Amino acid sequence: MRLKSLEKRGKKIALALLRPLLGGSPLDREALAGRQLKRVLVVRQDERLGNVILTTPFLEALRRILPRARISALVSSRFADVLRGNPNVDEIISFDKRQFIRHPWRFAIFLRKMSRKAFDLAIDCGPVDGLSLNNALLTYLSRAPLRLGYLRGESHLFLNLLVPRGKEEKSEIDYHLDLLRFCFGQIHRSRVKVCISTEERQRAVRRQRDWGLLEGDRVVGMHIGGRGQKRWPVVCFARLAQRLIQDYDAKVVLFWGPGERQAIRQFEGRSLEGLFIAPPLGVRDLASHLQSCDLLISGDTGPMHLAMAVGTPTIAIFLVPNYQRYGAQGPRNKIVYRPEGDVSVDDVLAAFRGLLLALAEDSVGA
Repeated sequence: MRLKSLEKRGKKIALALLRPLLGGSPLDREALAGRQLKRVLVVRQDERLGNVILTTPFLEALRRILPRARISALVSSRFADVLRGNPNVDEIISFDKRQFIRHPWRFAIFLRKMSRKAFDLAIDCGPVDGLSLNNALLTYLSRAPLRLGYLRGESHLFLNLLVPRGKEEKSEIDYHLDLLRFCFGQIHRSRVKVCISTEERQRAVRRQRDWGLLEGDRVVGMHIGGRGQKRWPVVCFARLAQRLIQDYDAKVVLFWGPGERQAIRQFEGRSLEGLFIAPPLGVRDLASHLQSCDLLISGDTGPMHLAMAVGTPTIAIFLVPNYQRYGAQGPRNKIVYRPEGDVSVDDVLAAFRGLLLALAEDSVGA
């Protein structure tokens, strides 16, 4: 909480300093008419895996609109690998905020390189709810003559193609796509996508064989992480794993991130046959392993989005009412939510049974 308070205070100070220096005349969407958009920059710089993944339908739509443009994506260096191999991105620009704070001259060099790229259009794909100073400032400092993004907070200081947010609540994917709809009209909506190579898939399969998983096993991935109120209790995951193994003859693979070391220790002492604890994995190795699972059960986390992006069915446990914005429903994805927040193991098992049935029907109809 203290860190958040300091960040808010720093943002206010920064805006106060920048306000007299920035700003300009807003442009109408007609400003795009007749323009040759040869180089386009998409900015989504933050420290959340899911936010980068949720931009992939936007990048695909942008490629359809501007098939000959060179599309660059500026993302956090921590998750830049998510976009590796994506055919809709010509260049991935990694940004390490902490490094640039420690070494300001590197930031100056970075900006000089950015200006040489001569972007025609820069798009701020930051959150629609409020101004992300990092995203907005990087969009402005790209020096693109056209800078597109939502009208929120003081975004008019940094952007000149401003899109008003509608009153209707939408998915995060549609919020991104609405930026393109505002400028270019109707846009086809696609699913999130992370591209995994054959070699990466084969490496994950070999590793899982080494763990003792066999072809034909029902492999259920489970990610126990989550931010704050989004975190389902570890004891519930433990009970769920036991029920899946005993009642459904499943093999459960536990995935976890840097912040879940203490939580994973609660599983390490359990002698439960059919339970496998994965080692710490980088984002692409994690994606490959998720693709090798029959389904994933997790909270509202980045790995949930990663599983959907590689085509793995998911059961997502939501403890806050934002599932319509960040969750994915349908025959291959289930959301478990209770307004009181007390999602039980039985609730998740009911979703599990429903998903198995839906997948079986889908298999018959294929």
